[in-house]
Amino acid sequence: MSRTFAKALSAEILFSALGRIVIGSYFVAKSCGLIVDPNGVAEAFSAGMVPGFFVIASVIFEFTAAFMVMVGFQTRIAASVLALHVFWTAFIFTYVPGDAAAISHFWRDLAMVGGLLMVATCERTLLMIDGLLSEREAAAPMPRKPERGDAFSRLRRARKRDAAAETRASA
Repeated sequence: MSRTFAKALSAEILFSALGRIVIGSYFVAKSCGLIVDPNGVAEAFSAGMVPGFFVIASVIFEFTAAFMVMVGFQTRIAASVLALHVFWTAFIFTYVPGDAAAISHFWRDLAMVGGLLMVATCERTLLMIDGLLSEREAAAPMPRKPERGDAFSRLRRARKRDAAAETRASA
């Protein structure tokens, strides 16, 4: 078993990937449920004083960001923006002081914000697209140094000669 593959299968990395998938799947399922029942969503949005045309945009955003978190593509950005979205929607729709059920939903959403922030701070691994892309960039060959006869090298040498000549002339 190669060292890279063994590192990819460590418990920390597996649990991180599992957590990312579970959190992302919650929001994907939630957004798919919202698409199936648009009337209930529109009522919830209107109760929060939000125009109805934001319903579809919110569902599409939530689905896209959650899917990006699940697969690990631009994970930090997607998780951070999704956490901000969840915080504000929780504050607008479920923060009702004195209503125990609403406060319970509010704290559930805040727990999800905490989970998303933890996902945003995780390092890139081979079990996510970001990690695979960074691994590919690391394995890519470095650009070669220009050869002595390159046009850029000749231009640099000419500039150095001109600067040296100006220095001698001014002295």
